[in-house]
Amino acid sequence: MTTRVVALRANDEFEVRSAAREEVIKFNLAGGGENAVGSDIASVQSRWSVLPPPVALDLLDLCVSVYTTDKMIERATTGWDGWTRDVTLYVSVRDLDVWNGTAGGVLTDLVNYLTGDTWTLVFRPFSSTDSLPTGSATVTAEEVSLFSGGLDSYVGAIDALEQKKNILLVSHHGRGPAGAASISQTRTINILKDTFSGIERLSYYIASPQKHSPEDSSRSRALLFYGLAAATALGTGAGQMVIPENGHVSLNVPLTTSHLGSASTRSTHPYTIHLWQRLLHALGMKLNVVLPYHHMTKGEVLTQCSKPDLMRKGLTATVSCGNPNVAARDAKLPPELRKPGTHCGYCWACLVRRAAIQAALGDDPTLYAYSDPRELTGDKARTVKAARLAFRTEGEHPTMARVLSAGPLPLPAGEVEQFLGVYRRGQQEVRQFLKGYGL
Repeated sequence: MTTRVVALRANDEFEVRSAAREEVIKFNLAGGGENAVGSDIASVQSRWSVLPPPVALDLLDLCVSVYTTDKMIERATTGWDGWTRDVTLYVSVRDLDVWNGTAGGVLTDLVNYLTGDTWTLVFRPFSSTDSLPTGSATVTAEEVSLFSGGLDSYVGAIDALEQKKNILLVSHHGRGPAGAASISQTRTINILKDTFSGIERLSYYIASPQKHSPEDSSRSRALLFYGLAAATALGTGAGQMVIPENGHVSLNVPLTTSHLGSASTRSTHPYTIHLWQRLLHALGMKLNVVLPYHHMTKGEVLTQCSKPDLMRKGLTATVSCGNPNVAARDAKLPPELRKPGTHCGYCWACLVRRAAIQAALGDDPTLYAYSDPRELTGDKARTVKAARLAFRTEGEHPTMARVLSAGPLPLPAGEVEQFLGVYRRGQQEVRQFLKGYGL
């Protein structure tokens, strides 16, 4: 059954017709009340030096709307298979002709691929006189770089700052100052400021309405991040958008057939990036998208870091875990492990991180709630078991068919071969890590 979702604005009374059993959800992009999206976009944008074109503001509104919708609809109860949802989203836009053209189709393809759902985006005429501030500050940059608080984004910031680039870091965090993302971003930016002067970061707060927040997964978070970065780039004069993420994780190759939908996200998969670049082109946005580590494993990203001592200093402040709050709910763990942002140690993101640190540095000072993969039981053991099965079935030299199981690679032949290589090397890092435990 389709879930119909309406993104409203101030004084917006739009209504949608629905079938008898179809659920209709409404939320407000601005304003107060229990159905309002939590956001500080307007206040952060006051630091922009210019106001982006209307179509860029539309893109940001759409990214916020998709992310909010994603968080408001529970997969377990609405997905036809317990995961895949059918969603129709109604959003008003300033440039209706553009979004009813190529851009709308590309955005729909991107949302469907990122979330694994079936979305229909319905664009309607802009329904509000609200306007964003034109900016009273003069924050400018040559490039914006995503700064998530993860290990790759931390190294990306180090490398860019060491090259003395005029860079602006862009972050996003959800509700609550104690969230894992907020904690890691604050800690790592403070470490960077001890070494580099004049660091600029714009941190945006976006959260779904408190009344509707049942879904734990957030497959569209990357789209929100990209929308914030693109709007910030256009608002500060930057011509380049940098996404620091290693290629092994980006490929998102499922460990087994049961991992196709939910093992990890497609945030930086080459096909996601291809669709994002197509969307920017369709919107006439001159913004170059760069992924400096796309042909490296996570271990190689650490090895090539331009300031290895600084990388080591901030290593434990970064968060790479897919379950950063699971430890806080386990009363059996010692108090030092029951803190927000503690790595679980057993999810795929943790395994890749641990393997990378071992390959690049030898020792890993990170605290993991469940540090010994040999002692994992039940659901906590599923990913390790799946990884071991994948290693047995794909062998020492995985094929291109294996890599393509996660999505197409619309790239030149030479670059496709590079991605096959980075996948093989990344798998080898994890394989060696598990071998160290006799697995």
